[in-house]
Amino acid sequence: MKNKKLLILLIIVLLIIIAMVVSRNTEDGDTAENGDEMSEDQLQDDAALMDGANGAVAGATDANLVGVWRSSEDPKYILEFAADGVVREYYARQLTATGSWSLKDGVLSTRIGGAARSYDLTELSESNFSARYQTSDVTISFARVAGY
Repeated sequence: MKNKKLLILLIIVLLIIIAMVVSRNTEDGDTAENGDEMSEDQLQDDAALMDGANGAVAGATDANLVGVWRSSEDPKYILEFAADGVVREYYARQLTATGSWSLKDGVLSTRIGGAARSYDLTELSESNFSARYQTSDVTISFARVAGY
């Protein structure tokens, strides 16, 4: 009985410590990736890049995505988005599949090898793009390949 009371007391103390740590972290405010405080202008700039609750990149167009992209997770994996809506998938410089793609309201839809997928773009720049599967929290990241 005494051990049971001690265990309950220990659990309560741990919960209090966890609550204090979580509370302290949320009171620190918004920070940049390097840990520096973000100014109100930076927060507004970041918000302006995002569109809606799905986190889709505002202003993303087909022209922004057209090109050749290398996976950040597996450098042998390449996607090529053509202006005519064709997507080509390469692995180790070998064409492995072709399909179609479209981009609307920050949502990238692909059909490659018969598999249809939808992604919310989370970043799209001249040199990088990342997207989150709509059916999970998995994010994919790519870097543009020059002269492929």
